Amino acid sequence: MRPHTLMTYSLANIAQIVFTLALTVALGYCVLNLGPIKWMLQNGVLREIFFWLMGVLDLQGTEDAEDLLSLISLCLALPPSILICVLAKGFLQKRKR
Repeated sequence: MRPHTLMTYSLANIAQIVFTLALTVALGYCVLNLGPIKWMLQNGVLREIFFWLMGVLDLQGTEDAEDLLSLISLCLALPPSILICVLAKGFLQKRKR
């Protein structure tokens, strides 16, 4: 590989990683504040699973519950973020040709 091509390839990968992480945080914020987490805590079965997870991980108190909710929201947001980035990369590569 030529140095110019390697540098372009590296910058493209870094940009993709940064975009994926930014999109994950944005989608995680939406999941946490706009819906699925509230629905999870209102549903009896999912609430019991949440309390079971807190017990298994030995988490106690509201701060630990908030941390677990943040973790759940980010875990829910990561796969769609990766999928969106992969599709966008494929679209841009097709458009470039």
